[in-house]
Amino acid sequence: MLFPLTILLLASRAARAQFVSVDPDGPPPTVVRSPGDASVVVTYREPRNLCTTVFDGQKQYAGWASVPAQVPTNLFFWFVEAREPTTSLTIWLNGGPGASSLFSFFNGVGPCEPNLVGFSYDVPTNGTFYALSDAILTPPMAPDSSRAPWTTINGTFGTNRPGSTASSTNEAAMGVWHLLQGFLAAFPKYRPPLDAPVGLSLFGQSYGGIYAAVFAEVWEAQNKKRLDGTLNRQTTLELRLTSVGIVNGYVEPMVQTPFSPAFAINNTYGIKAMSDREAQLYQAKFTASGGCADLLSKCMAAQSQPGGADAICLIASRTCADDVDEPYYNSGRGQNDIASRGDNPQPPYWFVDYLNQPDVLRALGSPVNFTASNRISATNFASTGDNTKGGNVARLADLLRRGVRLGFIYGDRDYICNWFGGEALSLAVARQAGGEYAVKFPAAGYAPIVVNSSYIGGDVRQFGNLSFSRIFQAGHTVPYYQPETAFQVFARIVRGLSVSMGRSIDPARYGTKGDRESRHSDKAPSPPAPTCFVGSFAGTCDAESYKLARSGGGVVINGVVYGKPEDWPLASSKPQADTTTVQAAKPSSAATMTGVYVATETPGSAVRPLPAWGLGTVMLTLVSIVCGLT
Repeated sequence: MLFPLTILLLASRAARAQFVSVDPDGPPPTVVRSPGDASVVVTYREPRNLCTTVFDGQKQYAGWASVPAQVPTNLFFWFVEAREPTTSLTIWLNGGPGASSLFSFFNGVGPCEPNLVGFSYDVPTNGTFYALSDAILTPPMAPDSSRAPWTTINGTFGTNRPGSTASSTNEAAMGVWHLLQGFLAAFPKYRPPLDAPVGLSLFGQSYGGIYAAVFAEVWEAQNKKRLDGTLNRQTTLELRLTSVGIVNGYVEPMVQTPFSPAFAINNTYGIKAMSDREAQLYQAKFTASGGCADLLSKCMAAQSQPGGADAICLIASRTCADDVDEPYYNSGRGQNDIASRGDNPQPPYWFVDYLNQPDVLRALGSPVNFTASNRISATNFASTGDNTKGGNVARLADLLRRGVRLGFIYGDRDYICNWFGGEALSLAVARQAGGEYAVKFPAAGYAPIVVNSSYIGGDVRQFGNLSFSRIFQAGHTVPYYQPETAFQVFARIVRGLSVSMGRSIDPARYGTKGDRESRHSDKAPSPPAPTCFVGSFAGTCDAESYKLARSGGGVVINGVVYGKPEDWPLASSKPQADTTTVQAAKPSSAATMTGVYVATETPGSAVRPLPAWGLGTVMLTLVSIVCGLT
């Protein structure tokens, strides 16, 4: 079974066939079996010269955990040590389903550039990636002179069979539980002494919001099995969550979906993606008999009935998408950033071509090419209506009652998981948690998020261990747009500090003070020129690129489609598209490190303007799958 969170099933090395083979001269990997389950095997290497961290002494390990399943499951992980010793591990999960966690890790979450996460697979299989449809075809295709040669890319992938990947978040949760048990067996120095629990922080983006809620529940059930003797306490470890962060998360559609039409016409950037009349129509469709809300209720109710709920939940998922979200997509604006174009999503996909260079694949010992997403995983999850089954507000509220720190982090330019719905979600969790959270969290005002001595990065409402942060000028992938703000919010959540100022708090009493609403408004930046990445053709390329592909024209340089070589921005001469490589960008040894900032006062000036399309590298060690806390 493939794990849908970091699956890699497509190549994106353009204009050159590249089946992956084992490097006979490379160092042999280290192989360790999990003491709790001998069928869980961890194979890893220490990658060299692929990622430069702040300190040379920070260890890095990359490899695969093969976990029990009906078909082989090989889950890729990349571990980076913290700058200072810590007993905490952080897990970062992107969504999709089927999206590689590298997407975020390489665009602001990781500690260096470039960095690699992904490469999960079942059985290595030679095939062809057809760029125009993002499809994997096996056996490999024969050349076709009627289309551009760069539209078909030979490589080695997983089998791409529907039965080889999970179809629910519950299945995925067990896969990661096995991975963590195997990882900590392979690296005993990172686990606590004796029978002490392993402290974990779990951060998820987008569909990772559902992952976070369900994973927490499944792992706690495993902990209880250790206590009652169902699992051997001598050969397994307790995984105890201490912090959960949800970044522009898709968590509970019943709570979040109604806010989509309102955000489309009444966001804080003055952008109207549809008319007021259209927004009213789609809002009415949500609440109509047989509409999205009605079907969501039936989906949740059906889960306790014989035969399951997959069929009705699938209908609910499709209806909600068609009646509420589809009209926005017709506006031509980006679903992950209302300020961008729909055919030019941000962050960019430069990393995909780099990861498929032969030297990089050999350094990792990877048996497969890298891909950014897996369509089979998305299809499998959709077929069960996994995204509409609900119950996640209750799961997150349970975490709060158990003393787990819970932070919602939402960029305010994202449409698909917009901050209006995120704010409503945080209030729903507080109500469900009950006690003082039900009263004091909604009563708390919004306070500024002080990032450094001159910059306010957003607004936050916080009471105790629960916080909701609205991040200014950020889309779906917050760390790409606002890396320093993202780091400070992350570090403050994990350390149990005030998200506003970074100060120590008494969680039984602390609450932010300020306006009851976050009122800050901004001007949207002009969208950048579109970039067509061949490894993500369907999601990043416009009609002109499709014409080039079908007419046999265009060239590919560093994974990007251009009409002719001279169109490459850095061209001083005509490069050969099939010999160009991407060079690894390494941070300067003199670079200023980002540390946890403790504010003594609020900056007197307004929010400092920042580049609107990302700041590059930030020293975060939120690493998929496992990492230490900086």
